[in-house]
Amino acid sequence: MAIDRKLKDFVYSLSNKIVLISYKWLVKTIYIPENDWRRVFHRWVIFLGDLGGLIQDIFHLPAYMAVGNNWKFVFVGDESERLQVEHLFFGEKEIEWQPMERVIVWNKEKDIQKWASEGVNLVIYNVSRLLPLAKGGEYRFAVPSQVRQVLTFPENLEVLLAGKSMIKVRGILHKAERNGYSYHFSKSKADFDEFYLRTYVPFIKRKHGPRAQVESYDSMLKRFQHGGLIMLTRGEQIVAISLVYKLNDTAYGTEYGIKDEYLEGEGEVKIDIPLLIYWYTILWAHNQRARKVDLGGSLGVCSNGIFRNKRRWETKVHRFEYIYYLWQIYLCNTEPKTLEALNMIGFITEDKGSYYRVVLQEGNSTYSENQLMMFLETAQRDGLKGVVLTGSVSKKVIEAVSQ
Repeated sequence: MAIDRKLKDFVYSLSNKIVLISYKWLVKTIYIPENDWRRVFHRWVIFLGDLGGLIQDIFHLPAYMAVGNNWKFVFVGDESERLQVEHLFFGEKEIEWQPMERVIVWNKEKDIQKWASEGVNLVIYNVSRLLPLAKGGEYRFAVPSQVRQVLTFPENLEVLLAGKSMIKVRGILHKAERNGYSYHFSKSKADFDEFYLRTYVPFIKRKHGPRAQVESYDSMLKRFQHGGLIMLTRGEQIVAISLVYKLNDTAYGTEYGIKDEYLEGEGEVKIDIPLLIYWYTILWAHNQRARKVDLGGSLGVCSNGIFRNKRRWETKVHRFEYIYYLWQIYLCNTEPKTLEALNMIGFITEDKGSYYRVVLQEGNSTYSENQLMMFLETAQRDGLKGVVLTGSVSKKVIEAVSQ
């Protein structure tokens, strides 16, 4: 038994080192000019990181159960991701999770069947992208925990603010200008310390609480040295700071922080600060003659607040070129209200390198042509290629007519 324990500890430690080394290599490859060698090396590094995650998944994973209004829920994975899922499915409601026996991912099919017999109707595994879906559950699909939202610049930047759908956005920008909001670009190390220590870290911890995932100082400093900071100000006062950089023809808006007194539009004047940050990032990127601007990673869910804030700029969903896990979602004992609730969440899934919105249909029933058109139009507005129509025994990919 002692030998088995030592072997398991060694394998887990080795796989963890593989993941950490992969992360370090990925950070280095970010700043290498785009070429065939860089693309091949980048993909191999991501594969090694995913492989390290897969090896870790071999071990017994923690499992938890909770009961909500619409579902009895099992989550398998680490606690930080469980808290993310909790917020998505249960909002601000206090949920009591019951720890279960740790499980092995290779037994997914049997475990899902067992839980289904106990009345569970929703199971989520947070696992490596290299781990295939099991056959358990009436419905099953995979959701990337992270996607990127990328804007390709139109010939005329004013097009981004045109149309009835942007009336509110134009109003916010005009209001911000009237009230003295502006920005400037900085490469000052003192401003970086102000950004990281007194803006970004407090903002992330306050906004996300126990779910906060704070990027390291050294990693952020490396990005800063290849770019700089957008300092969002009101008069002489710093309101928010965003870290940006440009590589080849793409500008990147990576992370930002908002001062406490302006968080969620608080303060003397109510202004949507995240909207200003994205707009000023777009202006800066356009001034740098970038062809595209990558507004950063978002949860692979259309109803997510960060995702919604970015989609208003007509961004398209792209693969998150980094190491991330999948949420493998399995549905059992389904009812119409459960499917409706999940469709409202708007899960994103990948099929052959493109991204689609998951639309769940009850049993063998089909949606009308008008309903499908509505789903497709919504998916297109979200920057997706179409929908994946998923039934209990079927799956159909439907692409929007125009992209």
